[in-house]
Formats: sequence, structure tokens, C-alpha cells
Amino acid sequence: MEELLLEVKSLRKNYNGFEALKGISFEVKKGEIFGLLGTNGAGKTTTIKIIAGVIPPTSGEVRIAGEPITKNPIKIKSQIGYVPQDISVIPNLSAYENLRLIGKLYGVSKDRIFHMLKAIDLVDRKDSLVQTFSGGMIRKLEIAMAMMHEPKLLLLDEPSVGLDPNAKLSIWNFLKSKKQEMAILITTHDMNEAERLCDKIAIMKKGQIIAKGTLEELRDMIGNKNASLEEIFIQLTGESLEDNSQDIKSIRKTRNIVKRLS
Repeated sequence: MEELLLEVKSLRKNYNGFEALKGISFEVKKGEIFGLLGTNGAGKTTTIKIIAGVIPPTSGEVRIAGEPITKNPIKIKSQIGYVPQDISVIPNLSAYENLRLIGKLYGVSKDRIFHMLKAIDLVDRKDSLVQTFSGGMIRKLEIAMAMMHEPKLLLLDEPSVGLDPNAKLSIWNFLKSKKQEMAILITTHDMNEAERLCDKIAIMKKGQIIAKGTLEELRDMIGNKNASLEEIFIQLTGESLEDNSQDIKSIRKTRNIVKRLS
């Protein structure tokens, strides 16, 4: 039986009277990639920020490897790797220097740096400034930085937004190759990403999880064993992720602007 590494129970978040999360619950086991799928405003990023300890919940509980995150925050956060939507590398440092900086913060050896450089196929570019990298290379480096301390839980907020198809596939293959070492939680608006990458999916709408399970289980919920994830999503939510395209374009634009300015 796989170890239960993430438990989210009755999680709520209020912002000045606005209820962003309405008592959501789910769990992720070691070896699983779990996806939160929904439009802008569904509560995906709020959920992942609470789990990462960036913002507090209004109520509810999050447990990492059986321990509440409020019990020993420093210890618990050391078991989490977090990659936000915004660029988290330092562009005017090299790939090696970015990893070395994270390594010093967590007290890991230099051997781990070269292990991660090899894992993301950047050994030949280790001394190159990150500002010269493609979007896909930057995202892989960000993921490697989040994995430097060998976390039990990896959190990825829109991991492939703004990337070309080849870069997306490279990210997906890398995550699949590493999932047996940890539990992975992603947020995504990308149907293809959710369908091809995730072992289980939670469909979110207006702060609630309205359905969760494997793709086969979601198909059973609507009584169509041949349904695509997009068809399932539209039937269950009454929404289309195409309605969210402007928000995704904004995220992509922001990442590109930051890269150019650096």
C-alpha cells in the first residue's frame, strides 16, 4: 500500500467575505500525480498556496506525511517542493549557481546539484546564464530547484503554461520519471496535460471539488466510457476552459516579459 503523503480536509478560505474555497477535501499518495483542473477563479492556486504554506486557510486541515502543517511548519515545509506560476529562477545567475543557492539553503551536497543537472539534461549548459535559456529549460530548472532537497511532496502551479508542445512533453516525461519518489500535485487548465500526465484529477468550480477520480472513474460518472476529459469537464461544470484563455494568455505574457527584462 502506497504511503499517503498529502491529506486535505474540509479546506476553506475567505477573502473579505468572498469564499474562495468551500470545504474541499482530497488526498495524494506517493507515486501519484494528482491534478486540480478548473477555470480561472476555481480555487486551484489558492489551494496550492495554502498547502505550500504561503497563505493560511480560514479553516480545515492539511497534513503532509501524516503531520498537520500547523504543528511544525519549518519541518513540514522542508518536505515540500513548490514551483509557482511566476518565474522563480534568478536569470543573471547560471543554472549551476541557481541550484547551488538552493542547495546551501537546504544544506545539500554539491553531488545533488550535478545529479539534478543530469536529470534535467542541462549538464552542458550548467555555466550558462539562465536568461539565455528557452522557456522549457527554465521550467525544468525551476522543477529541479524545487526537488533539490528531495521533498516528499512536489507542488506545481501551471507547470507547462506558455511552453511549446515539445517543451511540454519533455516536462511531462520528466515528472513521470520522478513520481515514484514522491507525491506530485499540479494545477492546470490544460485538458491534454491533465489527461496525459495525471493519475487522478479533481475538477474544481467556484471553490468546490465537484468530481474527482481517475479518468475512467470520471467517465463512469457521466455514463460515457469514451468521453474525453473536455467532454467530462463541460458536462459536469457547464463551462469550457476556452473561456479561460485570456487569463492563460496573461500568465504566458507575464512569464515572457519577465524573461525579456532579465
